[in-house]
Amino acid sequence: MRSKLRIGGLAAVVSATTLVLPLVAMNSAQAAGTADLSITKTVATTNLPITFDSTWRDIRGAGSGDEWTRDGLHVTSVDKVGEYAVTNKPLAGIGEPGLAYTLVSGAIPPGFVLKVDVTGDGISDGELIGESAYGDVWWLNQPAYNVGGDFGYFETYAPSCITLGTCGSTGNGKDGRLSDWRAAFPNATVVGFGFGLGSGVPGEGYVTALDFAGTHYDLTRTYKSSIKAAPGETVEYKITIANNGDAGASNITVSDLLPSDLTYVPISLSRPDWCTVTGSSLSCMGGVLPPGVSSNVYLKATISDTVTSAGLSPTIGHIVDVQKQEVFADLPAGATKTYSVFCPTGYVPTDGGLLLDAVDQGGDYSDIVIARSKPAAQSGTKGWTVTASNLGEERGQGKVKVTCLDETIGSSNGHTHTIDVTDSNAPDTILAGSNDTNGEPVTVSCPTGYTPIAPEHTVASGIAVIRSSYAAGNTWNWMVDHEQGTAATFDVDCLAPETASTNGHTATLPLTTQLDTISVGPESRDEGIEQCGSNANAITGGYAGQDASVLSLGKEPRGNNYMFRFYNQDWSQAWNADIQVTCVGVRTADEPQYYHITNTATVSSPDDLTSSSSSADIAIVGDSVQPAAGVVVGPNGNRTGTDGAIKKVGLRFTCTAACSFTVKVIKGGNVVAKATKSLAASPSVRWVYVPTTSAGKNLAHNDVVTVRVKTSTATTNTSVTLN
Repeated sequence: MRSKLRIGGLAAVVSATTLVLPLVAMNSAQAAGTADLSITKTVATTNLPITFDSTWRDIRGAGSGDEWTRDGLHVTSVDKVGEYAVTNKPLAGIGEPGLAYTLVSGAIPPGFVLKVDVTGDGISDGELIGESAYGDVWWLNQPAYNVGGDFGYFETYAPSCITLGTCGSTGNGKDGRLSDWRAAFPNATVVGFGFGLGSGVPGEGYVTALDFAGTHYDLTRTYKSSIKAAPGETVEYKITIANNGDAGASNITVSDLLPSDLTYVPISLSRPDWCTVTGSSLSCMGGVLPPGVSSNVYLKATISDTVTSAGLSPTIGHIVDVQKQEVFADLPAGATKTYSVFCPTGYVPTDGGLLLDAVDQGGDYSDIVIARSKPAAQSGTKGWTVTASNLGEERGQGKVKVTCLDETIGSSNGHTHTIDVTDSNAPDTILAGSNDTNGEPVTVSCPTGYTPIAPEHTVASGIAVIRSSYAAGNTWNWMVDHEQGTAATFDVDCLAPETASTNGHTATLPLTTQLDTISVGPESRDEGIEQCGSNANAITGGYAGQDASVLSLGKEPRGNNYMFRFYNQDWSQAWNADIQVTCVGVRTADEPQYYHITNTATVSSPDDLTSSSSSADIAIVGDSVQPAAGVVVGPNGNRTGTDGAIKKVGLRFTCTAACSFTVKVIKGGNVVAKATKSLAASPSVRWVYVPTTSAGKNLAHNDVVTVRVKTSTATTNTSVTLN
């Protein structure tokens, strides 16, 4: 959060802690006008958002792939670097994996790697490697041995190279599209995924994102105004100072004092040429910023082990508001009209469409066809639009409806949350070259865990009649009758199960789906109502006629339920129709209270008569750290390897009882060595050697590190000097 306060001049500047900005000379033109300084303080966790398995790490030579920076995962390779995470997903259901990479040097980016089990024993039988530099090709790595032969089972039944017209380079296995591998091994399981650069291909860059099985792993450091963090965790603050005025600012002072629950991490200040840190005070002074220029300063801090949110009473959840709007639709014979209806300001559409009330005598409900039904926007206000045609000779009438969900869920404990709604980004289509079809299936999926809402369609040519439209998990399904030459596009929006973070936490939306079946009599118009319950509102309706004779005439929201209207064209017998409603609770789940650590920074200058401040908040999750009983770490350790190429850190351990633990060696907020160990009970001191990460290669004589030991019940931190 940011605020701007008027001050009387330099006498009002808080000078306990200050920050120097880069000195930049101003010319005479910049001297005119007014400076307008702003400051934004944000915070990020320093924990990598994905866990790579150290036993699968493949680094040959002086490369590295586990150095996490603000710009992503720093990868340097002279021969081969590979990092892989453990998973257990069917190859047929993972979608298309993706990798984002910023190239610094070298010829090609890393390839996305899938470790695949094709025999069902849970063990990887080989790697499928997709490299964007070579197009839509996934090739089998050379050592894909399993049962006999050079490549064994995996290679023997691999897709034919004829699929792509080439077999790739000799000795590298067989090539194929990922769809070919799925077809060849329909029961295969992905047991690991990640990236590999090499072999024999040097390069450097940053892996900025991985996409796998519907999950997006953002590997750049994301700074927010509020985050959650655990006791003992290290976070990084980002302070951005900007001059938004039309004149330069001089003698700039930025004050920031770390709260007592935070300890500055030595040597973590990004600009030591400008600033110094004494105790908890960041001290910088006398900077100059020209107009339109901004500058960033970063520093790390470790949260106290003793803080906790345990014992705080929960607070009542946030109100979730749902509204509906409608407009009358009059459709004369032979006419095509477009109708739009809009939500209240600040609301998003979750459903919409035409509810057909009547067709004058002599007409038929099937005369009314919908060419477009989709979300719309006008001057920033969101809603729904429908384009309908009356192909008959009698007037039709109805209403265009929209269901609206408030983007901001109501205040609780002094804060609100914003819902997270995104487009699926993967619409499905019926192509113009298609033949007459009764019942063509169309599907659009959201990321795993998301709820599909706002089902939409647009018919660009021809006529399409939607027989069914309903959700199944994270996928929306349509069944469409259409004439030859019809071209149509189908899509949904995706509602996240969690809101955006505010006050250091997210809120959970209570989303449920209700189903029922109704009977529609012969040559009859019948209605069915599906309830959400008294503590929920209906936001999206789905339906499916169980026979082609059953025609949907539309639906409408009615608070905690949806009404569905059908017409059965069969004159001889009744048919069933399935109805479905997606519901959201009128309140989010009750929220736990959190212990908050709030840190505020302020910027001022005699050239700007106001003072700008900004705060970043950390909500504490987890219990305070307790000593790891029975595990004692000695005060001195050692290093193995040569300077600049340290391979292990030696530590002295004593376990009075048999112990199992993970150990992390931390320096400057970075994990420089880590391992999982088990020791038998012994009163004697034993040496334990912990492999270094890339950040630990340069550990020096007399470096002081923090050794964090975590058992199944507790965690302890010990300061150790390396000899």
